[in-house]
Amino acid sequence: MPTRAKDKVTSFGYLGSTYFSQEEHCINIMHALFSIEDSFDLRIHKKENGTYALYIDPGTEEAYPNLYAMFASWEQEYRKFKNGEITEKEYLHWKKQFPDSDPDLKELIKNADTHFKK
Repeated sequence: MPTRAKDKVTSFGYLGSTYFSQEEHCINIMHALFSIEDSFDLRIHKKENGTYALYIDPGTEEAYPNLYAMFASWEQEYRKFKNGEITEKEYLHWKKQFPDSDPDLKELIKNADTHFKK
């Protein structure tokens, strides 16, 4: 059954008010992940408990420090949400406002923009 992402915060994603089936969402997500794999050395790992984990290859940190800083910021906010330090509404607001929601990260990105201008 198609879902409308605007009506459901937890859905996979959307483009405006376009409706997608869950299958289409999954395929779009996979292609985005493949692109990240190619560009930023995204890796997939099957854990002992059978779940999957995605991570950026540690060797990429030197080449893409902003990406690592963004991951660290996201992980910190996610941990706050999971630990009950912030509400779901606050976490969703943080994501919607990213990177403006993290002043330190915004400044880092502004100052480090020269990496991509070489």
